[in-house]
Amino acid sequence: MNSPVLVNGKFLNQPITGVQRYGHGILSQINSNVEVLAAPEGRLASNYWEQTKLPALLKKRGNPLLINFCNSAPSFYKNQIVTIHDLAVFENPKWFQSPFATYYKLLFKRLAKNARHFVTVSEFSKSEMKRHLNIPEDKITIIHSAIDNRFGELQAIKPRIGDQAFILMVGSHDPRKNFHWVIEHAARHINDLGFQLIIAGNPGAAFSDPNNKDTKSVTWLTNASDTELKWLYQNAELVIHPSLYEGFSLIPLEAASLNAKTLISNIPAHREIVGEQALYFDLDDANSLLNELDKALHGVRRELPHSFSFSESTLKWEQLIYSHLAYE
Repeated sequence: MNSPVLVNGKFLNQPITGVQRYGHGILSQINSNVEVLAAPEGRLASNYWEQTKLPALLKKRGNPLLINFCNSAPSFYKNQIVTIHDLAVFENPKWFQSPFATYYKLLFKRLAKNARHFVTVSEFSKSEMKRHLNIPEDKITIIHSAIDNRFGELQAIKPRIGDQAFILMVGSHDPRKNFHWVIEHAARHINDLGFQLIIAGNPGAAFSDPNNKDTKSVTWLTNASDTELKWLYQNAELVIHPSLYEGFSLIPLEAASLNAKTLISNIPAHREIVGEQALYFDLDDANSLLNELDKALHGVRRELPHSFSFSESTLKWEQLIYSHLAYE
């Protein structure tokens, strides 16, 4: 292949969440001849570039195949593969700032009509794409996310949190992560057991404002580095991931890969990706949370059901890219 594969580089300027980690992970492993098209910084500037200047550039270059790893793409461009990680903006728009939800709902609908092919990260998200966007099954390929290999090689560094034993939750301050529900129903119990509850994650402009943050029974740790996050996983008495909705859910896998005990919400993506290698609680039952929390604290650490690697996922991406280039 002489001409490069063109990659939408908008995600490279965005804060790193699970979605961006997917793009970085695939891009770091890919062996194809790729050219990343750089976007300007800033949400409005990058959106404008993606919807206007990027398609114009592609047209000048003969409308080549464009690869999009992270939920967005030029809405009317046809010769592209688009990754959609989940359909949360359809499941509950109130989890997001109204302009963000409106923009992405419209964008996904346009992409569903125009894009050549789609990638998603789980069977659950594939079913959601068929349900909300009516995308045919043969236009969707599942290519899982994975734990970054470099994560395990990092030196763990303790953040400034004191020496008290702790239970950990990780993620953006996104209402669907459901931190406030755990705080409401379990924070006092956790404190009574002698643990502090730590939430490591950052606020995001895309998300609607969650409930007022409890600062008495919870330690909110923002801007934690990957080295600090690794230390937190390794030293937590338990990692709780109470999400209401996920497309893949990387946090339980990261935690389990570092031998942390995990307790997670009983949702389809967790069952699909994590399997029986965690304890589950029911989202509509506070007693289930408390009972399973106590059980998890006294239980054993469990191994991952199977490994997810970016090398394997990247190979699937390359096979998909070559199959589409073959028809050009």
